[in-house]
Amino acid sequence: SRGEIVMFLDADDYLHPDAVATVAQAWQSNRIEPHGFSWAMLHCRLDLVDAEGQYIDQHPAPEVAFSRGNVVPLLLQTGQYSTTVTSGLSFHRAALTNVLPIPEEDFRICADGYLVTVVPFYGLVGAVETSIGGRRKHEENLWATGDASVKQLHRAIQHDLVRYHHLSQVAKTTGHSPEQPLGHRDPWHLTQCLAFLRLSGYHHLQPSERPMRLAWQGIQATWCYGPYSAKRRLILMVWFLLVGLVPQHWAEPIVRWRLFRQSRPASIHRMLKSLRASTQ
Repeated sequence: SRGEIVMFLDADDYLHPDAVATVAQAWQSNRIEPHGFSWAMLHCRLDLVDAEGQYIDQHPAPEVAFSRGNVVPLLLQTGQYSTTVTSGLSFHRAALTNVLPIPEEDFRICADGYLVTVVPFYGLVGAVETSIGGRRKHEENLWATGDASVKQLHRAIQHDLVRYHHLSQVAKTTGHSPEQPLGHRDPWHLTQCLAFLRLSGYHHLQPSERPMRLAWQGIQATWCYGPYSAKRRLILMVWFLLVGLVPQHWAEPIVRWRLFRQSRPASIHRMLKSLRASTQ
């Protein structure tokens, strides 16, 4: 590539015909002469579609606000911020030169997890609310949600731990100091940890982690750091409380109904859809 702005596209996804124009216009609006761009990265919304290209939803969900501007403080506190996946991302070449090549052994999959974690240390983050393409979801995705849900949750947790390692390294080289341990203030990481704990039947992920302890951390993280409306925060806090407190055989369906769409009975799906609509 030779361009000033670099876009990425996952093999399963596609861009809308006006995607490049939309991205270029957004970057151009950020140009500050004679210094160029203040952004290091731009994230855009995508349409979530099925294998045949039929619209399912928006990604991220409309009620989840993008993080913008200087996201480094949030990264240092939680290890995460609100962003999107590969096909909705574009980067300034100068920022990429600071972080490439991507560590191949650590990021054979989900390489965008590396980029969105380390690039913000070299500039601000911008956002476009309109969709620029389709994120295809089907049963052959490596991260597709099916019978291997416990294995997928474990993989996601390990992926976060690898990201935290590289975040800490880049933070150190740029003169920052992340909170420790990273992830204990990230609502989504704690969601996955608690879900894995209840679905796997293991007594702990680490000796200090029990269901109610993780649930309490999730409630605190959701309220203080989650990119959600007040109503959505309240609903997620109730989810953490239930999953942390109820017996194993009750916790399992509550976890699956939230995280694995295809496991929901039709009545539960309608109820969750209504709840979500009320939080927008």
